[in-house]
Amino acid sequence: MRTIELQEIPLQPLKIPTGWNIVCNQFFDIEPGEDIYINGLPDGDAWELFLQDMLLIHSNNKQLQLDLGWQPEADPSGKYILTLIRNEDWSHPIATFESLSKNDIVDKINLWLHVTLVNDISEIDLSYDASS
Repeated sequence: MRTIELQEIPLQPLKIPTGWNIVCNQFFDIEPGEDIYINGLPDGDAWELFLQDMLLIHSNNKQLQLDLGWQPEADPSGKYILTLIRNEDWSHPIATFESLSKNDIVDKINLWLHVTLVNDISEIDLSYDASS
């Protein structure tokens, strides 16, 4: 088990195009289940960084919100849930994507941010696999 200081854990790099604003970012560059002890967290438990509210990004001109969370929060049996909504209508998301893979989530975030900025949301397939 590797030990790391909380302040040494970087945020996950993302490709955020102009037109999107970060509202909240606690999406750290660590893998779910990574065998690390984090000084600065209760019991050094890395799962404490896997929150229901990890990332929220807002597009003013298209009134879109991209939300990322880990559910159930801080639970090793959880998963990432990525949601794209319009006009803060959380009851009717435009798209959702769930994964255990941080890399898949990062790919999907980067894809959704780009395609929704340059295209009309009704004309695109948000399920497209960015890795193909």
